[in-house]
Amino acid sequence: MWRSLITIFFGLPISIVDFKSRRIPNNLLIAMFFSLEVSLLFFANSLFFSRNVQVLCLTSLAIILAATSQEFIGMGDVKLLIVIILVTKSFQQWLNIVILAIAIGLIWAGLSRNRSIPFAPSIFMAMLLLI
Repeated sequence: MWRSLITIFFGLPISIVDFKSRRIPNNLLIAMFFSLEVSLLFFANSLFFSRNVQVLCLTSLAIILAATSQEFIGMGDVKLLIVIILVTKSFQQWLNIVILAIAIGLIWAGLSRNRSIPFAPSIFMAMLLLI
């Protein structure tokens, strides 16, 4: 419950900034990350270690992804997807959010006929639908 509220609290400003400037501010991502870490530590202590191991693994993969495909996804989106793992109940749920976010982004790109779309709103829409 707390993680969902934190996500909604940070999701709206992150989405608005990404929509306007195609950038995700690090200060919001860092604040979201630490808020989620504290909520995990106090409210879901048993998940704290496993989620942080997943964050470390995803960070390694994300750096490789961002280095090889800079024109498809920005580093801010990659960092946001890493932070999102702290909200999910399992890796499968996180993967479902990523797949749905990609589908929403593709539909949005098709409707807007624009090559460059902000991806953070798609990620948060997918999260609201699946969490």
